[in-house]
Amino acid sequence: MTIELRIRHKVATLTFKAHRMSSSPYDYISSRTLRPSSTPRLIVPRTRTELAKRAFCVAALSLWNSLPVDVVDTNTVLTFKKNT
Repeated sequence: MTIELRIRHKVATLTFKAHRMSSSPYDYISSRTLRPSSTPRLIVPRTRTELAKRAFCVAALSLWNSLPVDVVDTNTVLTFKKNT
């Protein structure tokens, strides 16, 4: 496993734990149906610079939204880690 994949796995795990433990201000709630309602996606803050896209709050949410639905829908950390 490369270092980049390890970093992505750790960021995804931290995001999973944070998302499951509390209600996030980044939760996506839409009045229109743009995606299937079963896909738990998060709102990624807008950024103006490439450097700002590397901030944890932006990178973690972008990574979370790129994960498959079956991985995001898991209930336990162990299952999440195994599936990522």
